[in-house]
Amino acid sequence: MDPVTAVFASYIDLVSDRAMQDLAADGAGTQSVVVEHQGIRVPYSYQDWQVQYPSVCDGLRSYAVVFSRCTVAAQSLFNETCTYLQEHPSDYAGYPKLKDMYCHAALSYQSSSAEISWSAQRTKVDEAREQCNLAVAQYAADRTDARRIEKETACKRYHALQAQEAKK
Repeated sequence: MDPVTAVFASYIDLVSDRAMQDLAADGAGTQSVVVEHQGIRVPYSYQDWQVQYPSVCDGLRSYAVVFSRCTVAAQSLFNETCTYLQEHPSDYAGYPKLKDMYCHAALSYQSSSAEISWSAQRTKVDEAREQCNLAVAQYAADRTDARRIEKETACKRYHALQAQEAKK
């Protein structure tokens, strides 16, 4: 057995043993797990042999890029677990439900994609907006007539360029 299969098999054993113990202990309660997959910790909950999709990577929602990476790893985890379970049938009593749970998640769960990057091209409107914002900040710090005129000139140019763009 290659190392990846061995690790995956031990994970499946861990999850399936825990699932059976939890269900035997308290019926159909919600159970939470955290699995490291592709170097990313993937938290999720399941109940009644169904992955609770809102729980997947839930604590990371306020960090868009980290949340996105986690959900992509979760989708991969569900896909790989389903594939593994399909290729390695078991006599374990909970196997059919466990396989159905992960295969259903593999088909139904949608990851979230987020990428944050700098704009490749700065337009004249972008530059004019930056100049207007800078002039506004300078005028707020130094309320002289010269700063007021700079602000009015810079912002007038920005609004004119913005209006031209809107007409296109």
